Order: sequence, then structure tokens, then C-alpha cells
Amino acid sequence: QPENLDMNKLRQLARTIADVCGVPSDTAFHPVNPVQLFDYTSRSRCVLPCKILSGYRSAVGAAAVLEGTQANAWRAQGWGSSWPALAIPIGDACLEPFWPEGLGSNRGFHTALNGVHAAFVAHHCGLAAAVIEARFAFAALHQGVWAKGSYVMPEAGWTIDPQTRFGTHPFRETVDAILREEGGTRVFSAAEDLPPRFAKGKDAACIDLPKEGQLRPPPPPVMRWWEPCLKSCMAKA
Repeated sequence: QPENLDMNKLRQLARTIADVCGVPSDTAFHPVNPVQLFDYTSRSRCVLPCKILSGYRSAVGAAAVLEGTQANAWRAQGWGSSWPALAIPIGDACLEPFWPEGLGSNRGFHTALNGVHAAFVAHHCGLAAAVIEARFAFAALHQGVWAKGSYVMPEAGWTIDPQTRFGTHPFRETVDAILREEGGTRVFSAAEDLPPRFAKGKDAACIDLPKEGQLRPPPPPVMRWWEPCLKSCMAKA
């Protein structure tokens, strides 16, 4: 804040550090928060689970950046011969929803796995299928906060598939909320947010993901260094 910090001196310090690092002295500062490493004067949140970037921007301009929906997935694929890209926020880019278990690094790990899963689905099942998988994972991160029970499954069985990582109760709560078309800051839609493989009473075979490398069996349990000592103490007791 201006009352407790001399911004000019902070800029001078930033310029000195940049000079040492070899940054040209005429390089302009960024117009927003140029030298504040942490700025809590305002809040922001992620409102879109994903976006679609079309490779045909020279012809359609700004319309090449689309919200990740089923209709836009098919629309982007119809523009030229370039395959569109799926942009998914991960880590700290997902300011909301948050992962209220342990450190913030959990958000980074799980959202990164969600992104890899969406890329996997895009390769095997198409862009539209990847979009709905990305939206469901985003909804589960947000909606599962309010569910009872463990947020995550035992890590031994984790894969890139969110179904292997989200706890049973948060998973069911997310599916139910989407079917009810409810939500917190964003209203869910069964048509946009619920993959057919999770839809109740619908054809779950619409998206048949390859099983190899996707739902592998959990590895055998590993003896931790303290377990023999604990068992010995319990036997003596």
C-alpha cells in the first residue's frame, strides 16, 4: 500500500535485479502489478472449466477462442484443416474451485492429472468428449467440497481418471448436483457437465475409454519403515 511502501524504490530495486539478470534496461514494466509479487487488493476466480483455441484465427478472428462447450467443440473442428486445442486451467490458475485438503499443491497435482485425462480423452474419443470430461472434473473440484466423507480415494489406486481419485461421496454429490442442474457460482448442465459414462439411466457406453493405462489395478502394499516397530510394540502390549 502507498502508505507503508515506497513504490518508486521498489521499482528501482526491481530494475537493479533485472539488470543483473541481463534484462535490457529499456524493458517496460507490466502495466498491472509490475513489481508486487503478492497482491491481495483484489480477488479473481476461474469461471470457465476450459476453452477451445481454433487454429483458424486468421479467418475468424477473436471467435477462434471459444468457451468449452459441446457445440463449440464441433464448431471449432469445422474451421479449416487445423485441429483445435483445448486450454485447461491447472494449479494456481484454478483459483476457484479450491482443494481444501492439505496444502495448495494438492490443487496443482489433481488439476494437472485432470488436464492429462482430458488430453487422453481428446486423443482417443474426440474434442467434444474431452470438453465434457474437463467440465466434470472442474465441477467435482468445486461441488465435492460440500460432500461428506473423504475427498479423495487412497492414492495407491490413482490414475489420470478423476473417478479413481475423487472420494465416493464427493463424486456422487457432483453427479447428483449436475443432474439437478444446480451449482454454486455456476449452474451445472447434464448435457454439458456430465459424461455419458456417469449418467444415471443413460447409455454409459457412449464414451468407451481404452482400459490400458487408464484403470490399472492398485500396486501391492509397501511396508513402511515404522510398521515392523509398531507391530512389535502392539504385540508386547
